[in-house]
Amino acid sequence: MTAEARAKHLLWHAVGLGTTPYARLAFRIEVHGAEGFRFEPGTLIVVTHRAETDAPILIAALYASARPWADRGQRVHFAARDDLFERGFFAGFPAGLPDWARRLLYPVAIGRFLPMTRVHPVGSSRRMKLAQALALLDNSEPLPREWAERLGARTAGEALGADRAARLWRDVDPRSFPVEAAWARRS
Repeated sequence: MTAEARAKHLLWHAVGLGTTPYARLAFRIEVHGAEGFRFEPGTLIVVTHRAETDAPILIAALYASARPWADRGQRVHFAARDDLFERGFFAGFPAGLPDWARRLLYPVAIGRFLPMTRVHPVGSSRRMKLAQALALLDNSEPLPREWAERLGARTAGEALGADRAARLWRDVDPRSFPVEAAWARRS
């Protein structure tokens, strides 16, 4: 096993081992009928998405019973919103976060580490976060007047900043953010 493969292997297990106790304590999870559970090739588990706690709960329910440390074929892959891979996600995502915390968290980017834990981005060609739309534009691209006024910035580059994190993590679509260059690059 290469050093990179070993690091990914250890990181994957660290997430499983760390997430399981958190989820079990936070949510009082009871797992029934999972003893000896095995993922057969091609198994697809679809979970109704209710909150960001779905993944930790699923991991807690399956990690011990699937025994992924003994059989690498038992490691789960996850699909996640593509904005989770973006710099600034943790600054813009949680509601009610104070401005000082948003500025502190804005530079955090975990996207490059997520594939190591078998998390894969899933996006839409018709919906994205405003931060993603702005990042698809040239920094000098002028913003539509409505957005320039809302964000207090004239260009895409000016608008991308920690002080606007909460506003940057709102959903936009081609009608609400009519900048064709962003949508062409997104699709």
